[in-house]
Amino acid sequence: MQINFSKTKEMILGPLAKLSPQPLSCNSGSPPNTVERVQNFKLLGITVSSDLNWQKHIDTIISRASSRIYFLRILKNSGLHQHHLRHFM
Repeated sequence: MQINFSKTKEMILGPLAKLSPQPLSCNSGSPPNTVERVQNFKLLGITVSSDLNWQKHIDTIISRASSRIYFLRILKNSGLHQHHLRHFM
């Protein structure tokens, strides 16, 4: 099995995150490949952050909801009937 370094992400949780260990790497290729270290990523629709805080996930959900409400408001102001607006929810 080979690791696809362009798609693989690394996130360190807990007390080891403060120590900042060496990133995962493979020196077998001509340019050495390293795994990108991230502070947060999306897993099964939930944004997980390295400090296990929910704030990033909540911000993402609020942003998506605000965008959808704005879209519905524009449609309503343009004269679309309420039973048609339900198709866009």
